[in-house]
Amino acid sequence: MSVLKIYANKVSGNCWKVKWTADYLDLPNEWIEIDIFAGASRTPEFLSLNPWGQTPTVVLPDGRVLTQWNAIISYLADHNYLVGETFAALHRREGAFLIPNPFDVGSARVLQALGFPALATTSAGFAQTLGRADGQATLEEKIDHCARLAQATSIPINVDFEDGYARNPDEVGRNVLKIAATGVAGCSIEDFNRETQRLIGIDEAVERLQAAAEAVATLGMPFMLTARAENLLRGVGDLDEAIRRLQAYEQAGADVLYAPALKTLEDLQRLAAEVTRPINVLGVMIRGATVAELADAGAKRISVGSALASLAMGPVIDAGREMLERGTFGWLAAMPSDLGRLMKD
Repeated sequence: MSVLKIYANKVSGNCWKVKWTADYLDLPNEWIEIDIFAGASRTPEFLSLNPWGQTPTVVLPDGRVLTQWNAIISYLADHNYLVGETFAALHRREGAFLIPNPFDVGSARVLQALGFPALATTSAGFAQTLGRADGQATLEEKIDHCARLAQATSIPINVDFEDGYARNPDEVGRNVLKIAATGVAGCSIEDFNRETQRLIGIDEAVERLQAAAEAVATLGMPFMLTARAENLLRGVGDLDEAIRRLQAYEQAGADVLYAPALKTLEDLQRLAAEVTRPINVLGVMIRGATVAELADAGAKRISVGSALASLAMGPVIDAGREMLERGTFGWLAAMPSDLGRLMKD
């Protein structure tokens, strides 16, 4: 029996975006928006595209094989909900969890294989893969990037959604729905305008967060909305300003709070004492702090931003210099022996 590969992401209600492909056959390879429960037979509309005239074997992105349409429909209805609920549950459990930042599909698969419970994208790291500076990826490129990551992994992914790629609250809400449709489990919205390179006023930022929260409420599944206060990272104001902003964003409906440039455990402790929502901390900014110390200080989620993407370029630079300056290939000794296995796991 021929093998049909299906990828599906929920849009709203029973409406899903489905992409299906098969080796050696000329089949559609774009997202098709459908109602998966259309018709009395509860058979997905895209079955009519099936060139075999029978139920195919379906290989899901997580490797499971399904041969019955009722099982396939159950998967489509449950998959994104379960990923979202898994991510939400990580925020409810005791202690903190690590959420490293892959910069492409390969690094995402490796980090998943190593055993991390969730992943977070990095705007700077992704832009680096495109040969650009942070903030220069387009909305369409971000959506494609996130869809590819979600398809290639089975653990929750949080998206660094920058300023929502929007200039007004309504547009923020619409774009949050677009990124949620890729199959990710959450996203962050920051209060820094990437076009003007200026901090967004707190009142306007609150309106934008409220619009995002209202959009999330229509999804019908858990989706963690993170609010980012950028003032410390951008050199504007102080910790008091960051706290005021995050308190306002908490009231606006954010599920997680994040001030990327906290520099000390004391700053983290102070923030944790002033808010009630879980806190994401950029662990690499608090030099010398351990995961246990960050957790004790109030962190729930510990990310590393673009650090892994930058780190990955270090060996490339060193190897290039060695070849140019010495004409040798000593860098081969540092190649990871288990990379192939990690990519497959």
